[in-house]
Amino acid sequence: MKQKIVLIVILVFCLNLVSSADAAALEVSAKSAVLICADSGQILYALNENMQMPMASTTKIMTALLALENLPLNETVTVGNEVLRVDGTSLGLKPGDQIVLYDLVCGMMLASGNDAANAVAVAVSGSVDAFVALMNLRAKEIGMENTVFGTPSGLDAQAHF
Repeated sequence: MKQKIVLIVILVFCLNLVSSADAAALEVSAKSAVLICADSGQILYALNENMQMPMASTTKIMTALLALENLPLNETVTVGNEVLRVDGTSLGLKPGDQIVLYDLVCGMMLASGNDAANAVAVAVSGSVDAFVALMNLRAKEIGMENTVFGTPSGLDAQAHF
């Protein structure tokens, strides 16, 4: 079940990136882009593919993956003070709120809740810093060679690309 949810999230994200199967005809306004065949690993389209770029959506996918790999979806998470130190989009969580992990992951992926990402990080690893270390370890395990995570939410940070 967890793998199906992750696959659906990744597919939706990828479908938003590519609206045409003809990679040669793509007109991309992004500074950098890469389209890779999942079966063969062949690069179908590339534009500044080695440029270090911020990665908010990719970050939240990694945060969701680690949540699904490490905790049951029905686990109740008590939100701590870490949600108070978040910029950008939030769900409006407050310390002491109790919320099921499934709802945190949905709020993080659908509403881009940065507070939810931090709450997930603390629930999985005990702290945001420990979770970021886990993110970087998992990234290496799955072959994300030139990726460094600095936050669970994807907010820009010095070592986050």
